[in-house]
Amino acid sequence: MRIIAIAIALSFGWSSAWGGSGSPVELSGGKLTLSQISNANGTEYEIDVKPGDEIELTIIDTCKNDVYIKYLGYTPPPGAGQQKDQGALAAPPCTGEQITAKWIHAAKNAGYVVNVTRKDSTKALQVIQAGGKATPLEDRTYILRVPANVGWGLSFSGGFTISELINRKYSVNTTTMSVEGQEDMQVFTVQRNGNAEDAISPGAGFFAHVSHPQFRFDALDMDFALTFGIGVGQGEETTRMAGVSLGFGEFKITLGEMFGKVTTLPNGYQVGDELPAANAIDTLDTRNDHAFFIAFSYDFLGSSARQEFSGKLAPPEQK
Repeated sequence: MRIIAIAIALSFGWSSAWGGSGSPVELSGGKLTLSQISNANGTEYEIDVKPGDEIELTIIDTCKNDVYIKYLGYTPPPGAGQQKDQGALAAPPCTGEQITAKWIHAAKNAGYVVNVTRKDSTKALQVIQAGGKATPLEDRTYILRVPANVGWGLSFSGGFTISELINRKYSVNTTTMSVEGQEDMQVFTVQRNGNAEDAISPGAGFFAHVSHPQFRFDALDMDFALTFGIGVGQGEETTRMAGVSLGFGEFKITLGEMFGKVTTLPNGYQVGDELPAANAIDTLDTRNDHAFFIAFSYDFLGSSARQEFSGKLAPPEQK
């Protein structure tokens, strides 16, 4: 047997037609289980996936020793694509075994045609089912349709950040003033101690990415997303972030602004001011500030969880 999954990126959606009478179908997101005996030929099934999700198709009630997997993808207008051969599988007895094909859904594809055919068309195959009944295997064709209007998607990632949101450092400059006939007097002034400051502030963050297929570039396998996040920066201070992300599969690079608290001079003082005492700025205040950041993160929720969240953002299906 041969399973050929042909990725068809259509400019229109197929009409929904679900399995034949009495056909057992297990469908969950991008996972689909079909019986080569019970599921009718030419049946169409809708799979809820978005670009980057994995599609997993399992064929049961088949002859595993006569099955291997191939799939071919192309975009409109129909043309030649790249074929991927999963190779020959092991050969157990033909007693209702199963075989599974997995591939990653690309945004350019509106659906898939899966052909389950015999490797040797002259060979008659049978599957031994429960009760010892021998059932002939027939070639099957199934259609997996991805909804044309996917809408907005939501994903989550975690990673590390590098920002310019740094704590200020200050020091006290002491000057001795001598006046003839009077006791020497010390004058204290505040100055910025830039040499003691960090050049960058490393941290960790968690991000939510809001994306839409319209802003995806299949040629580069890249998509854009609006990103919001929270993190922990220097001194374990909580930070907030907003920016734009470039997604390469489940890996994200985010650029934007980070907002958080940084140390500053006590209220009423600024650099160059004269201080009443040398210890006047021993305790610094904090204030809100913002600065540029870059983050590198990786999706930490599986496709099923992302689909659950994304479904709440997607527009309602038109009946």
